[in-house]
Amino acid sequence: MCFDLHPSIFWMKLSRAMKIFPRLKISEFILRRRQYVFCSVVLFGMFLLLRYYFFYPSESSLNDGKCSVVFEHIMQRFKADADIYDAIIVYADEITDVEPIWLPYTGNGYITVDVSEKGKMYIRGLTDEFLDTGFRPIVDVTLQNQYKSMLEAYIIHFKDGKVVKLQCYDVGNQCVQVVTTYFVHRTRPSVFIQHISISNPTDTTVILHLHRYEDTLQRFVKSRIESQSQVSAFQYIGSANGKVGMSVILSDFAKLLYVSSKKVEQLLIPSFIARYTVSEDMDKDQLKSDAINTALKVSNLAFNISSLMMFFTKISKAFYAVTALDDYSIIEEHTQAWNQLWNSGLSISYSKAPNGLNGDMINGTMYYILCHYELQSDNSVEFSSRPSHCYSSHSTLLPSKLWAKMNSVSTILLINSLWSYTLVEHGCGNLLLEGATGVVQALLLSFGALKHTTHHLEFDQQPQDLHRDFFFRNIYFTKSTYVNIRIMVNDENRAVMYASVNRTSPAGKELFACDAGCLDPPIELSSSSTLIPVKRTVPATPILYVTDQREHIERLKMSIHVREVANAPAHEHHIIALHKHGHRLGGLPPAFWFSLGVLLILFHLFLIKLIYNEYKSDRKPYPSWRYKINFIALEIFDALCFETSEAADKFIEAFYSNENLYDILGVSRDASLKQIKRAFVDLSKKYHPDVNKGDRTCSNRYVKIVEAYSVLSKPESRRKYDSELNAQNYSHENSERPSNKNYQSSYSYSWYSWNPNLNSFYYYARHSTNQAKPNDDAADVNVRFIQHHIQRLKHIRNMEIVDQFNADSEFYQRTLTAEQNMKRIFGSEE
Repeated sequence: MCFDLHPSIFWMKLSRAMKIFPRLKISEFILRRRQYVFCSVVLFGMFLLLRYYFFYPSESSLNDGKCSVVFEHIMQRFKADADIYDAIIVYADEITDVEPIWLPYTGNGYITVDVSEKGKMYIRGLTDEFLDTGFRPIVDVTLQNQYKSMLEAYIIHFKDGKVVKLQCYDVGNQCVQVVTTYFVHRTRPSVFIQHISISNPTDTTVILHLHRYEDTLQRFVKSRIESQSQVSAFQYIGSANGKVGMSVILSDFAKLLYVSSKKVEQLLIPSFIARYTVSEDMDKDQLKSDAINTALKVSNLAFNISSLMMFFTKISKAFYAVTALDDYSIIEEHTQAWNQLWNSGLSISYSKAPNGLNGDMINGTMYYILCHYELQSDNSVEFSSRPSHCYSSHSTLLPSKLWAKMNSVSTILLINSLWSYTLVEHGCGNLLLEGATGVVQALLLSFGALKHTTHHLEFDQQPQDLHRDFFFRNIYFTKSTYVNIRIMVNDENRAVMYASVNRTSPAGKELFACDAGCLDPPIELSSSSTLIPVKRTVPATPILYVTDQREHIERLKMSIHVREVANAPAHEHHIIALHKHGHRLGGLPPAFWFSLGVLLILFHLFLIKLIYNEYKSDRKPYPSWRYKINFIALEIFDALCFETSEAADKFIEAFYSNENLYDILGVSRDASLKQIKRAFVDLSKKYHPDVNKGDRTCSNRYVKIVEAYSVLSKPESRRKYDSELNAQNYSHENSERPSNKNYQSSYSYSWYSWNPNLNSFYYYARHSTNQAKPNDDAADVNVRFIQHHIQRLKHIRNMEIVDQFNADSEFYQRTLTAEQNMKRIFGSEE
C-alpha cells in the first residue's frame, strides 16, 4: 500500500469521506438546489407562454371597475388601428411633460381645429393661408365629483378623420368614462362637431362641468338666434385680419351635466363658421347679411333673403339641420367620406434603419395635409383631365425637410406649404386643384416616382432602391381605371414586381405593361397580380410602363435608347439586414436569445445562492474542495501523531522515503534537460492511467513522475530543490520523526513541494501534558494554526472550523482504533 499527500489523491478519497462528514454532503446539496433551478426555469417558461393571459384584463377585472384596467381595455381597439398605422395614440402626459410627435388636429380644408388644450380654430383665407379665427370652440368636460385619479389619452384616427379624447375617472373604485369625439365634417365644410359620451357605472349621480373659453369672443358682435328646440345658439360676427370676416354660430349648452347611476348620456355640440370678404364701405346690417348669406351657402341651403328676420330664420334652419340628425348618421356620413379618400394609398414594410420612413409617419403626414384640402362637392374621384407630367422627379420617400414632427400648428402649416410647393413645381398643380382626392393621387405619385405622360404611366424607380416591400394601390390612370403596383423582396434578396388593374365600372379600359427597355412583348394586365421582371438598364430608365394602347408599346421600343438591359441583381445582405434588424450584422435566431436568457437566470440564481450562504454562514468562507482536503489532512495527522499503530508507521515510512525526484525519473543529478525530458516521456508512456486502467499503483507513480518533471524541468525550481537536497532537508534521515511515546514537548512537521504551481502545507500541533501516557484517548490536542495555499492563493481558516474538526477527531480517537481510523479515512486497501 502506498500513501501520497498530493491533492489529487485526497480528492479521490473525498467521496468516501463525505459518508462520514455530514457537513460535506455536496451531492445532496447540489441535487436539492438543482430541483429549485429546474422549477424556476419551468415557471419562467410558463410565464412567457401565458403572459398574454397575465396582462390582458379579464371580465372580472373589468366588472370590478378598476380604472386602469378599464382604460387599457377601451384602448385595445384603438391600439389595433395603431398597429396598422390607421391611428396614433398620444397620452396626455406626453403633451404636458414632453414634446409630442403628433398634435391632436382635425380639419376639412375649409376650417381646422387644434384639439389640444389650446383648442384654437383656423379658417382658410382669401389665398391658401390659414388664419387664426381668435376663438376656441372646444368644450372642456371636467368631473365635479371627488375622484382618486384620472387617465387621459388622445387618439388621432387618420382613416376616419377624427380625434377621440378618452378620460377615465376613478370614483369609488369605479371608472367614470368620458369619450369626446372631435371632427370637422368632411362633407359639410362649415361644421365642427363635438360629440360627448359619458358612462356612469357608479351607484351615485356624477356631475360634469362643461366649459367653453368665450373670452376671445368679446370683440365679436353677438346676436341670439331664435330657438326652435331645446338647444339655443348665438351668432358672432367679426373679422380675422381686417379683410376676411367670419360668421360664427355656437350652440348653447348647460354648464352642469348630471348623469344618473348606471346611465350613459350623450351630447352633440355643433359649431358653424362662415367666411366672407370685408369691404371698407360695408355697413353693419350689410355685414350681418353677407355673413348669414355665406353661412347658408356653405350649408347647401337655398339663398332667398329679403329681411333681417328672414336671415335669422334661415340660419336657424341651417343650424338645426345638423342638430336634427342623430349622432350615428352625422358621424357615419363624415367617416365614409374620409374612408373613401384612403382607398388610394401606400403600404410599406417596417424598417428599423436609422431615419427610415414607416407607415405611421407616411399616413400621419398625409392626414395633416388632407386636413387643409376640401373635398369635391360631388364627392367624385374622377378628374377632369389626365394628370400629365405629374410627378417629374425622384421619390419623396427619403429623409428630408418634408418629413417632420407634427407637434405644433406652425409646423403643420409649414409642412403643408412645403408639400404644396413641391407638388406644384413637379407638375402636379392640376391635381391639387381637384381637391383632397387629387392631393392623395399627387402624394402617391411622388412617393413612388410615378409619372403620368400623355399616353402612359411610368414607374421611375431604380432596382437598387427597391430594398423594401411596397404596395401602391389604386393609382388613377383613366376614368374608372386604376393601377396597383406591388414590390416584394424575396428570400434571395431580389426585388420582384407585380402589377394589376382595378376597374370600377365595365367601361374601364384594358391596360398593357412592359418592363425596362420594353424589349419584351407587352403584357396585358388583369385584376389578378401579373409578374413583371425587374430589369436594370444602362443608362437608367423606368422599370415599368403602363398604357391603354398596345401600339404605344411598340413606339416606346423605338424611343427608349439603352446600351445594356439585364435582370436586376440581388441586394447585398447588409442592406436588407439594416431594414430588418436595425444594423448591418443581421439578426440572431430566437434560440440564441432564449439560451442567453436561461443562462442569465441561472447565473443570478447562483449569485443569490452565494449571497444567501454568506449571510447564513455567520461570516464563514464558502466551503470548497480545497478546505475539505484540509479537513481530511487534519484528521490524518491527528491519527498519525497521537496514536501508535502499524498503519501510522507505514504512512510515515512512505512519507519520509529516500526516493528523491531524480530517482523517480531514473536519472542522475547531473542529467541534462534533454535527458530529463526523455525520461519523463518514456515513464509517462509506461505509467499513464489510460494505459494502466484501474491500476492505482501506476496512477500514484504517474503523479510522482509529473511532479518530478514539473520541478526538474524548470531551472529555478531545480536549483532550489538541489540546494535543499544537499542540506538534507527533504531526507527522512535528518527529520525528526513524530514521537509516539510521550508528548511533552512541542514539535512541528513540514512537507515541502518543489513545484511552484502547487502548495506548501504547514501543520503545527502541541501536546502539553507532562504525564501523558501512550494511547491516551483523552489527550488534549490544540491546533494553533493552519495555512493552506493552493495555486498561489492564501486562505486562512477560521479557528472555529479547526476546533470543530478537532473535536470530531477526538470523538473518533475515543471510539475507533488507529487502524479503524485509517480505514475510515482511506478505505480498505488490498
